[in-house]
Amino acid sequence: MSTPGQMVRALADLFDMSENSVDVLDRGLAAAGLRAKSPRGRAATQVTARDLAHDVIALCMDASIRDTPAFVECFSELELKGGKSWTYQGVPEDPDIRNLQEHPPLTPNGILEGGLFQEYPREDLPMAATFGGSLASLLEHLPDLTDMRRVEVRLLKELPGARISFRLGEQRVVVDFGKGGERGADLGLCTIKSLNMQFLLSIAAILRNKKRPRPKIPQA
Repeated sequence: MSTPGQMVRALADLFDMSENSVDVLDRGLAAAGLRAKSPRGRAATQVTARDLAHDVIALCMDASIRDTPAFVECFSELELKGGKSWTYQGVPEDPDIRNLQEHPPLTPNGILEGGLFQEYPREDLPMAATFGGSLASLLEHLPDLTDMRRVEVRLLKELPGARISFRLGEQRVVVDFGKGGERGADLGLCTIKSLNMQFLLSIAAILRNKKRPRPKIPQA
């Protein structure tokens, strides 16, 4: 696990920002109760997945230092709205052909606790009732999911909304928070920040105090 100082340095490198800029944002979150307070130096405590998730949201917001804590709190508390899931199935006559079978829509309770016709891999990647908790869970579990083939986190700034989508083994899933599943004219006016799998793996490595090759910076 990393200390706040180690987290700040690693995030500054990943997002191609100065260490001082990230440190100012991080301290602002701590002052607002969005990151656990910790002394610096040898007495520093280890950051949690929630701390890291909130710092990542802050770095995606492109907001002023004063406004960032409010944006982070807003996005962290976005409610789980539901989602969709599909399964890739082979065709006996041709093993190279894969059909995508859509399952019934996922409900918040189905994602969190399971249920009839609720095809969500809760044992592999548990979600939370909010986006902040779900992003934290993703950062905790992602390095251990060897069957994960694709994952993306999208933040829709002005709606606001968020979406976590992934393909785990033969299953494809999208999970929406707030207005993350919105369609229409408003979406075209929205600032969208996307984090891909390689970038998320590099962020997740911070929790374990490991370093991965630096990926491309996510684009808006």
